[in-house]
Amino acid sequence: VGLVEHGRLAVFDGEPYRFTLTGTVRVPGSSARGSADEPVSAPSKYPAVGSLVVAPFYAVARLLGAHDPATAAQFPPPERAPLGVTMLAGPAMGAALVTATAWLARRGGLGWSAVIVVAMGSATASLAWPYASTLLNMCVTGAALAGAAASALRARSTVTPRWFAVSGALLGLAAASRYEYLLLGAPIGLLLAYGAVVPSAREKAVVVRVRAHPAPPPREALIPTPLPLRRERGYLLLTAAAAWCAVVGPLVFGWNFARTGSALNFGYGDEGLLASLLEKPWYGWFGLLFSPGCGVSVYAPLTLTGLFALAWLWEDSPPLALTGGATVVLAMAYYGSVSSTWCAQTTWGPRYLVAVAPFAMVPIGSLWARVSAKDSPWRGNPFAWVALGVPWAANVVVNMLAVVVDFGRGWQDHW
Repeated sequence: VGLVEHGRLAVFDGEPYRFTLTGTVRVPGSSARGSADEPVSAPSKYPAVGSLVVAPFYAVARLLGAHDPATAAQFPPPERAPLGVTMLAGPAMGAALVTATAWLARRGGLGWSAVIVVAMGSATASLAWPYASTLLNMCVTGAALAGAAASALRARSTVTPRWFAVSGALLGLAAASRYEYLLLGAPIGLLLAYGAVVPSAREKAVVVRVRAHPAPPPREALIPTPLPLRRERGYLLLTAAAAWCAVVGPLVFGWNFARTGSALNFGYGDEGLLASLLEKPWYGWFGLLFSPGCGVSVYAPLTLTGLFALAWLWEDSPPLALTGGATVVLAMAYYGSVSSTWCAQTTWGPRYLVAVAPFAMVPIGSLWARVSAKDSPWRGNPFAWVALGVPWAANVVVNMLAVVVDFGRGWQDHW
């Protein structure tokens, strides 16, 4: 809003939400400012990517004269985003997450029927659906993470610098949309490094063919750079790192410096750091998984099923299974250990896990492929279908409740 209305990324009083300290940077000695020509404002503590994504929708809504939503008596604050924003921006971010999840499943070696099942599960039986009615930037983070992992798998199979650069840039975009993914994105970074250093099975097969047949190998065996030299592989890794730095440099550290005067000050104070760790983090871990108010098992049971299905994804794509599992476990360990994130106050389930949902949904495709295959012994096993169908159906019902009920009490579009 500040970018469209005032040409500055900042939080302004009354546009479109009440001015509170929760949305501004936490820097000692800083204060809000204002003038006769401009309302009171303060730098936003939130990453710039979320604002840059929503700004075009807000600009179009203003140009079209979209009205603010009507407010009920129990939700008195009238300062809310225009309907054109909440009805388009949120679903667009959710659709991006679903699309990236389907792409990740395809790059993981799943067939098209399994990819369709993964996409349907992500759209109907994950937290992406309830939060598509909000402006939660976790959907952007999840789409970037899934795209980075899919690009890393593509990079390893093609051995082309372009895909290493794309993966590095998307991984940087995930970090720029949620700062904690500077650390939590490490498994995908390791997947990139693995793809740059270790030859793929396809490369090894081409080398065997070339050595066995001095003549040019068949066209289907050709790849751009079969088994590059060690120096060339270092160049691939350097390309990915340069692309990551090109995104993180201005959008994270540059944005930090512009707001706080320090590249390493993220504007959140002690939130998310060692000072905010729970004294008994295992309480947060247990709550993140099983709490009736915030637990994955209650609000996203199909996602929990996907974690058990990693065993079958390992058979389809060991690098993806290992990377996805490590990313989910790392995210759960972090968010469950921090007092402000494991339940995140008024919320619908563990909203901070929306970003890693793709890595828990792709294994559902591997499970589906084994249950539905014609020659599979599981095809006629009713317990296998129950194990897949019951969590899915329960998740759809829970998500429908989130759509019908205004679970955010009027502030669900203000993240």
